[in-house]
Amino acid sequence: MKNKNQMLSILIAGIILLQFACDKIEPPFIENNNIDTIINPTNNIQKVLIEDFTGHKCGNCPRAHEEAEMLKTIYGDQVVIIAYHIGFFATTNPPAAPNYTTDFTTPSGNEYDNLWGISAIGLPQGMINRNNYAGNNIVNYPTWSNIVQDYDNDNDGLFDNIAVLKITNNITLNSNNIECAVNIKGLNNSTNESKVVVCLVEDNVIDWQKDYDSSPSDIENYTHNHVFRKSLNGAWGNSIGIMTNNTDTTINLNQSINPDWDINNCSIISYVYNADNYEIIQVEETKISNKN
Repeated sequence: MKNKNQMLSILIAGIILLQFACDKIEPPFIENNNIDTIINPTNNIQKVLIEDFTGHKCGNCPRAHEEAEMLKTIYGDQVVIIAYHIGFFATTNPPAAPNYTTDFTTPSGNEYDNLWGISAIGLPQGMINRNNYAGNNIVNYPTWSNIVQDYDNDNDGLFDNIAVLKITNNITLNSNNIECAVNIKGLNNSTNESKVVVCLVEDNVIDWQKDYDSSPSDIENYTHNHVFRKSLNGAWGNSIGIMTNNTDTTINLNQSINPDWDINNCSIISYVYNADNYEIIQVEETKISNKN
């Protein structure tokens, strides 16, 4: 009986020890104090691309800018933003005018506007990973927050969709040229053709902006962020075929530096989309200044 009691005590002690040994916090490690989210960089999740269609003469557009920035603050690098200036609200005044003389429009932005008819609906508008919501992939900014939050089902600050591919932007900056090698590695099998677009955006562009909530409504020193400057491989990019697990593709691109750009405020954004329905599969942003 004594031996049985000893064995039972050893067994209970072993169970307790095992229980404490298993009480270990595994990555990802998350600190979410309403603002800051710390993400394990090895966690391959599907990121979210917010495409903000805007214009410097659009008095309601600053509210959309604020909404996008709020989501960026909450979710960090999991959210990527591109701001396209399109349509009537992006028109410029004559060069001798005191304001709104900067042309922020681009050929690629105009192509997107022509395809989806965005400016005809009225600005501001946006797309979230170009997904369809309530029968439309064009969504107004008051709904952006709810849509993005749907990617974080358990409200832990981390998006839940596992990425089917990984994008790595390798950037070499020369005196007047950017060399960009974009690597796309498949993490799972897909059934549709994919395409990759590589573009350059600029932050901290100080210029005029209309804001109906300000007095006066014409703001001279407004900070424009995520300004779409150029697609390095055209509006619709390059085909990378049908991605499968462990598929490894690299696209090499070069871009001369426009003297109007402050390259230290610029980033390369690469995104892969479904060629059949334009939905974003994955997106990655890399700041050029970090590669000096």
